[in-house]
Amino acid sequence: MSYNSILTADHPDVVNYISRASALLARAEIEVHKLEHFSGCRDLRWHDLSQGTTWWRVEYGGVARPEGVANALGKSGEMSLDEARCVFAVAALAVYNRPAHPAHWAFWARNSKRRVAQLVHELVCEQPARIALPPNVAWIDLDYNMIGLGAYQKGWLPQTPRPSGGG
Repeated sequence: MSYNSILTADHPDVVNYISRASALLARAEIEVHKLEHFSGCRDLRWHDLSQGTTWWRVEYGGVARPEGVANALGKSGEMSLDEARCVFAVAALAVYNRPAHPAHWAFWARNSKRRVAQLVHELVCEQPARIALPPNVAWIDLDYNMIGLGAYQKGWLPQTPRPSGGG
């Protein structure tokens, strides 16, 4: 498998991976919630979806990984890690400024955003370019875009106080 042109957000692999990342995030949160329930260590505020997202997603939802792209797309053995990194970066960019999107926190949660931004920055700066920015995203530099990410996410943080401890 090889991408013969610049990879864009509307490429089927990117679109499918975004969908898979959404499902991965939902499954991970369900599994964590089950473990907490059985361990007796549960604060329901970690998983309260009434305000659009949960504290668990904000803090720990960064479950998408470049290493998992090929498997998630059913292309293990066909897709190189380098190609998977490109799909991952474009998928992350496609939801970068969309905190309401079900996949946003799978890439841009607090536990993963720096790592994801570093990969995105590396690939955005490559010459010749292998990935394209989505039309609604500007990537200036790593620090600027981390600040921008915080601004996008601020209005989507749960309004209930953040629970203490791990979720």
